[in-house]
Amino acid sequence: MDARLRQRLKDRGFAIPEDPTDIFGELKDESKFIVGGIITKIHMKVCYPKIGYGDVTRSAGTASMSITWKIFSKDEKKVVATIDATAEIAVPKGITGEEYSILLGAFDMVLDQLMATPEFTAATTH
Repeated sequence: MDARLRQRLKDRGFAIPEDPTDIFGELKDESKFIVGGIITKIHMKVCYPKIGYGDVTRSAGTASMSITWKIFSKDEKKVVATIDATAEIAVPKGITGEEYSILLGAFDMVLDQLMATPEFTAATTH
């Protein structure tokens, strides 16, 4: 999920440190914010509609996820926004990629919600 978040932020023009494992050590880079999230709820219901035929690569189901995001300003040295986002996705027909694809769909929706909030825009443009 980290790679998805990093790519989404990069696509929106944010400077992203190269090393994803060094979350706070890269304070010398040009990025102005650190975005962190705590998954507060995650739930999945998954079914393999063709498992009787030996196909475990296609899954259907629902996934929901809630994340509390925190935006830390390096300039102000404090959290400038806390944003809660929740999403649920339903995949009624089997998709390739197993259950993880359904979960990533919910995560993508949570990211969309985060980036669409006025709080995110206000926190990252001052």
